Order: sequence, then C-alpha cells, then structure tokens
Amino acid sequence: MADAIWDREVETATPEATLARAGAAWEGQFRHLSEHSPFYARKLREAGVRSPVRFADLSRLPFTTKEELKAALDDEPPFGSNACVPADRIKRVYQTSGTSGVPSVIALTAADVETWTAIGARTYYATGIHEQHSVVTSFGAGPLNAGFGAEGTRPPRTMKMQGASGTGH
Repeated sequence: MADAIWDREVETATPEATLARAGAAWEGQFRHLSEHSPFYARKLREAGVRSPVRFADLSRLPFTTKEELKAALDDEPPFGSNACVPADRIKRVYQTSGTSGVPSVIALTAADVETWTAIGARTYYATGIHEQHSVVTSFGAGPLNAGFGAEGTRPPRTMKMQGASGTGH
C-alpha cells in the first residue's frame, strides 16, 4: 500500500526542524527578491528595510497592495517590475479575470510551477486523494484558487491530475 503521507521527511519533521527549513528558505527568498526585483528593492528601501529580515521578523515587512502590483505591471509590461527573473525564465502565466478592473498577472518560472505542483499534491494527499483517484476541475483557474495538479512532482510518487481541458495540467 502506498504511503498516505506525500513527503514523509518534510511532513513528519519536528517543529524545530520545520522552522529551521522555513527560515533557510526565507533567507534565500529575501536575498533573491532584494537583488532581482526593482519593485521590491525600492519598496524595502522606502520602508527602511536595509538588512536581511529574519523569518521571525516578517512583521517588519511592508504590505503590498493590489494597486501597487497593477502599477508595477504598467511600469514594466508584460510581467511587471515586481518580477524577479528575466522574461525568458517565465514558463507559465496566469491572469485573473479583471472583474474589479485591470487583470492581475501571475508569472511563474519552471521552479515555481514545480513548487505549486508539490503544494497541490501535498494538499490532495492530506485530504485522502492519492494516485488511484481521479479529480476533475470543471473550471479554468490558476493555482491560487483551484490548486495545481500534481504532475511531475518529486517526492516518491507522481500523481497526474487531469484538468477539464484534457491537457493534464
């Protein structure tokens, strides 16, 4: 029988190990964000954030509003000045419907897609959905509101969720 836990090493780690892992991931993310996003570099500078912010001190960070993200998109179309990678590294793009005005753009690298896919797989596993199950998502939506299929993920097994479009994404 298949393991009911998606990634046993991560999901059964001690709280201390989980915080250490999250802290290390955050430090790398903060450094990348500060060095590669003109939008966030300016926002952090204007908020007086000059040194790396530790995971425990996330409350020091300024909030980002939807209006700011829309302005960032206008500053540097098509992905915005908040993007942290060059356009050629963006491999998947989602866009909101724009019901409240201008659509929001969510640009993902291959690594982002892999991360969202792992999050989707972990979510399905946590609710009891495993490889032998089928899932139908009957509406077109991105990873933020519909979850991701689990195609191509790494921990020991691979799930493939078939979208209603038949694309397997």
